[in-house]
Amino acid sequence: MKPSLLSAQIKKLLDLIQTSFWFVPVLCIFTSFLAVYFCYQLDKSLWQTNNSILKTLYNISPDNASSLLSSIATSVITMTSIAFSMIVVTLTLASSQFGPRLLRTFMQDKKNQWALGSLVATFSYCLALIRLASTNQDSGFVPGIGLTLASILAVIAVFILVFLIHHVAVSIQAESVVAQCWQCLKKDIDRLFPAAQNKEQHSHHTLVWDKNLSPHPLISQHNGYIQLIDYQGLMAALEQHHAGAELDIKSGNYVIAGQCIGTLYWPDDKQEQPPKDLLNSHLVSGKNRTPIQDPEFAINQLVEIALRALSPSINDPFTAILCINRLGSALRKTAERSFPETLLFDSNNTIRIKRNVVDYQGLVKAACDQIRQNSMPHPSVVIAFIDMLTQVATNLKRVNYQHALVEQAQMIVDGACNDKLHPNDQQDIISKLQTIHAAVNSNH
Repeated sequence: MKPSLLSAQIKKLLDLIQTSFWFVPVLCIFTSFLAVYFCYQLDKSLWQTNNSILKTLYNISPDNASSLLSSIATSVITMTSIAFSMIVVTLTLASSQFGPRLLRTFMQDKKNQWALGSLVATFSYCLALIRLASTNQDSGFVPGIGLTLASILAVIAVFILVFLIHHVAVSIQAESVVAQCWQCLKKDIDRLFPAAQNKEQHSHHTLVWDKNLSPHPLISQHNGYIQLIDYQGLMAALEQHHAGAELDIKSGNYVIAGQCIGTLYWPDDKQEQPPKDLLNSHLVSGKNRTPIQDPEFAINQLVEIALRALSPSINDPFTAILCINRLGSALRKTAERSFPETLLFDSNNTIRIKRNVVDYQGLVKAACDQIRQNSMPHPSVVIAFIDMLTQVATNLKRVNYQHALVEQAQMIVDGACNDKLHPNDQQDIISKLQTIHAAVNSNH
């Protein structure tokens, strides 16, 4: 496997680990076995000590030690079952209230993962220590240090359970869910959109397919969502074959096997046919979207929460307004960043890849279109929506970015005027449109 593609696969694996409930508990269980081993070695060297302080650790019979460890293990596994039940109930409520795609946000909560890991590790520790204590009953050996650590872990487990109850109760609140989605979105923006900087000026822009190259369709061999595209490896392969490529897809798109996903420009003087898997071997696909290369993923999570809040069954405009405000922060933050380049140059300043990338206008549409289409029955949401667009547009320097926001505000007003709203509500909405026009014009 090529190094760049291996790096892409590792990124996918790390993303799966972050959103799993098994990795941290397995890590904690492994650590508990190591703790048992070290405590056992320490106990073997100290259990017949004459030190009065250390001797109190071993002032218990092997039978009582085994009974105590058994009681701790039983209590901890009961607390673990309660913790798992709470988390399952939370996931069920989150799925029905905020949408099934929000389960990813709850599953990657490190506090839940470490709480569960600590509980199952304490149970595993006690089981392993019981085995050691039972094996050495004839010799009168008592794992005093291990038993003391087990008692401390049992007390800590009680506090962990109380903490988990509090954390679950807080995390299921709408404000916490929206804030957590915003934190994920902010991390994605920082990772995918670097700070604005002066772009490298290329002395010439030579399209490799301006030369003697013939176009060949690139056919998808995948069924699923594009999670990663290995542009570095694809560039190296194209440069090796003196070819070029124009991609019609980007991370987050769903592709069907047999679908044309781009065009390969292949040298006419080559006797060999272009490899069919030239692009497909540099794609990582899956059954769902991931935020690894997809900046719209977290935006869609906030949009989904807002849409469910605006549905007749839930009818919670306050949550929708929370999402709109967070989306406004995202649009303001991304406006200050550098977006991915459409054209990718090789080492000779020759354009070898023309790709489909997300731009600011695309992010605005992803953040606004569906909410705008479903917010008409809620004048308060519409007014908050235009207020958000006004706040963002007022602080932008690029005219094309401002135009995308003003266009959304205009469509909101057009929809509100065509909808059956009270004339006073319509007048409030129209005045908000005048405000955003005035704010944008004052900056020119």
